[in-house]
Amino acid sequence: EIAKFIKESEEKLQVEQTKNTYAAWAFESNITEETKEASLEAQGDYNVLYKEIGLQVQKIDLSKVKDDVLRRKIKLLSNLGTSALPLKKLKAFNKLKAEMGSTYSKAK
Repeated sequence: EIAKFIKESEEKLQVEQTKNTYAAWAFESNITEETKEASLEAQGDYNVLYKEIGLQVQKIDLSKVKDDVLRRKIKLLSNLGTSALPLKKLKAFNKLKAEMGSTYSKAK
């Protein structure tokens, strides 16, 4: 059941990360307010999903998991990174990153 949960979680994250990557690429290759907002939305969706999964994974007792690959995946998924931030701060962080990228890309 743990292996099934991890597999399903990875599949969900892969779908969201793909959406996020395409939105980020669209923004980075065509810097407009519209593409920035789409990129921020996709990044936010990914962060929310990652946090949700990560918090569930943190509840797994690793002493009951014997498979080394599964243990490694659990450890990686339990590290929330910036997704651990409260939603308001996370949105501000993502917006700041996007604005910095936009400013840097437009520098002459």
